[in-house]
Amino acid sequence: MEPSCGDLPPSCDLPCELSISVSGPAPIDADLVCNLGYAGLQTVSVHVSAAVTAGELAVDEGELDFGMIRLGESSTGTLTIRNPGRSVVDWNIRIPESVCGDLDASELEFCPSSGSVLPLGVCSVEVTFRPNRTRCLNTVLELVSASGAKVSVIVYCVSKNVPFLYF
Repeated sequence: MEPSCGDLPPSCDLPCELSISVSGPAPIDADLVCNLGYAGLQTVSVHVSAAVTAGELAVDEGELDFGMIRLGESSTGTLTIRNPGRSVVDWNIRIPESVCGDLDASELEFCPSSGSVLPLGVCSVEVTFRPNRTRCLNTVLELVSASGAKVSVIVYCVSKNVPFLYF
C-alpha cells in the first residue's frame, strides 16, 4: 500500500495505491486493516478481492500451410508463441480429440511439444508433417496453456503419391 503511513487532515481524501504480487494463479480474498492513530487507535478495514489467473498465450501464425508433399517426404513449419502477460505460462501443443480421425498423431512431430514461456517472452515450435497417405488435409492443432485457455492453428496440406508435374 502506498503511501503506507502519513497524516490525513480532517475532511480530506488521500488516494492510495494497492499493489498485489503473487507467485501463481490464485484467488485473493482478504481484509486490509488500516490503523488510525487518533481516536483511541481505531481500525478501519477495506475488503480486497481479486482473481489472479494463469496467463494466456498468443500465436503469431494463425495457420500452417505445408503445401504439397510427396508421400514419404516431410515439410516443416514454425509457430511463434508469445506470452503478453507478466507471469510464466506453461503450455503444450496437441491434436484435438475432435479431429483425431482426420489426422494420425504419428504424422506430426512438435519440437518442443510443451514448455514454458517467460513473462513478455517468445518461444518457437517446429512442426513437422510426414503424411502416411495421400489426401487433402484441412485440420487444426491446439496450443493449450496451463489455465486451460486454447489457441487453434489451422493446418493445410496436400499429399500425393505420384511425381509432381510442373508446367
